[in-house]
Amino acid sequence: MCTLAWKLFLPEEELSLDHPAGNPLIPDRSPPLKLMPPTLTIVAEHDWMRDRAIAYSEALRNVNVVAPVLEYKDAVHEFANLDILLKTPQAQACAEDIVIWVKKYISRRDNEFSY
Repeated sequence: MCTLAWKLFLPEEELSLDHPAGNPLIPDRSPPLKLMPPTLTIVAEHDWMRDRAIAYSEALRNVNVVAPVLEYKDAVHEFANLDILLKTPQAQACAEDIVIWVKKYISRRDNEFSY
């Protein structure tokens, strides 16, 4: 499934799961991970991108970036976007968790966001 998604996203001559456009864990990336802001990672139990998302969050934590992972059971990729219309418990919990995160880490000052 992941390979199919990459084929839709990247030109055939550039097809690689380690393409810089989609893999933030490539060596010597720019900007470096240590310059990333606090990052909330949301994953679904049955998400085909779950392992990569968790690895990204771990890499951020390894360079002292605040980067918690919230995993939602019995959910699939894009559940938060798709299920919110259906008002599933997972989507509602996720929306509430995002609000808590935003209130905690982002404030608006002089029309600029400050982390």
